[in-house]
Amino acid sequence: MHDFRPDHPGPIDGWPDAGFDAVLHLLDRQIVDSNGQLVGKVDDIELVEDPDGRLVPTALLVGMAALLPRFGAHAFRSWARLAPAFAERYQPGVVEIDLVDDVTSGVHLSVERDGLLRSRIDEVGHPVRHRLSTLLAMRVDLPPDAGAASHHARVLDVRLRSRAGASGVQVGALLVGRGRPGSMLGYERSPERGPWLIASVVRWLHRHSRLVEVGDGVEVDWDAGVVRVAAGAAVRPVVDRSADGPA
Repeated sequence: MHDFRPDHPGPIDGWPDAGFDAVLHLLDRQIVDSNGQLVGKVDDIELVEDPDGRLVPTALLVGMAALLPRFGAHAFRSWARLAPAFAERYQPGVVEIDLVDDVTSGVHLSVERDGLLRSRIDEVGHPVRHRLSTLLAMRVDLPPDAGAASHHARVLDVRLRSRAGASGVQVGALLVGRGRPGSMLGYERSPERGPWLIASVVRWLHRHSRLVEVGDGVEVDWDAGVVRVAAGAAVRPVVDRSADGPA
């Protein structure tokens, strides 16, 4: 039996209590069961709207039906037409997020992989479900006082935090700016992360990026594909430029 569990601590200690970024720490990571066996890869993440409007990650989505839509509807439809008789082909495998035990260089589960992956079967009255990849494709309309950050901004990542008074995590903030999801590479988190020169370049490229706290003044319009941020919403620079410089 091969054990794929790393023998070093993860990028952040304390899942789910510490703040994690969905793209940086979860998306495209290997999923590993309680015996160290590979389950698959995190191809997307399911987000559900809870009664107070917060977005709550509820499942890791696995398989081509989760991965291909990230590259466009045409790629997904072309793949699905290869076997139109299989209805389940359109549905990704689902790993409930409450089965996640730890996050290091992989996503570690508290259960074995046998019989784990199932399709989501929606019933009457089911919650409104979205995918992280849909949110990452959205334009962000920032208020004018955001300066250069307000031009051509999009969602680059989402910051997950513990839910107050409940188990699990919720989307606490959006990392927005120019570029592509994951392009920060985590360098905005610490000036000590990685080689100084690379960290400085990445941080300079994202000098206009902003962290938008989800709450009053922030509206996610799924139909229009845009996040609207009103004046007065909690918005701050992601990168502290004063921290740059060689150690």
